[in-house]
Amino acid sequence: APYDLEIENDKGYMVHCNKASVWTPNVIEGYSESFETGFGGWTADYYLQCEFDKPPCWPLEWDITRSTEQAYEGIYSLRGYLNGDHDSGTVWVERTFEAPPNSNIDVEISFYLWSESYSEVNRWPVLAYVGLKNPEGELDFNIIGETDEVAGWKKYSYSTQVETDSNGVLWVAFGF
Repeated sequence: APYDLEIENDKGYMVHCNKASVWTPNVIEGYSESFETGFGGWTADYYLQCEFDKPPCWPLEWDITRSTEQAYEGIYSLRGYLNGDHDSGTVWVERTFEAPPNSNIDVEISFYLWSESYSEVNRWPVLAYVGLKNPEGELDFNIIGETDEVAGWKKYSYSTQVETDSNGVLWVAFGF
């Protein structure tokens, strides 16, 4: 899913995502979402550790919305923003897929990330998740790269094998 990543007032990052693909042989083979007509079943979520501090950090500024500012394919993308004032945090989109219960499933998720420029500093982790539970924090995710690795678009992918439970529900998520 393409991400248009840029620093905004040296506080945070903006990201655009519009081509997410999830592939599992014989299960959800060839699923792709460009976000042209909505979120496509994906839901925005976030985690900010300092929210649990006493007193909690403020302000909590983040969002993921549809946008026409930058798109890898088509007109729309998802635009993600996370204020970097607290030097921590993660935003992502997530959704479930049905798979055969009690089966070993190979799953690959790929998406595109757009960085305004290449940089060796101030990079943020690019994350992906495939599992049986709803991801709720940074530690649930796998780091699969970093923002600003190239100027422009870069494809990120994550592959894993998951053993489904009796429900046969897979959670898939990606973000930064």
